[in-house]
Amino acid sequence: GPLSPIMRFYASASSAASPPNQPETPMLARATTNSLVLEWETPNGNGAQVNLYVLKMRVSQFQGKDSEDFHDVYVGSSTSFEIKGLVPSQLYYFYLIAYNSVGHSPPSNLVLFQTLRD
Repeated sequence: GPLSPIMRFYASASSAASPPNQPETPMLARATTNSLVLEWETPNGNGAQVNLYVLKMRVSQFQGKDSEDFHDVYVGSSTSFEIKGLVPSQLYYFYLIAYNSVGHSPPSNLVLFQTLRD
């Protein structure tokens, strides 16, 4: 029928999409002694909507040595998240990855935030 050329156009347009651009570095919205609230902007989805974010975190140092690898602290579609259960006066590294239906972005730059003193 008359709709088939439009359907073909949409099929070819979606297949031309690519993974999202590198996200901007997450920003600190609020810090307490035991939590950090981070916010971030939605990067360009390059033809496919950004539908998922993965926020990675690790403690900067613990007792003078690197204590852990990066791990997922948030996986979801929101552009902000509160990380709870943290330690006062502790530094934490973060970076962000954005996903669309095609794949994932390069990681954002690393950023370092600190909880407040007790």
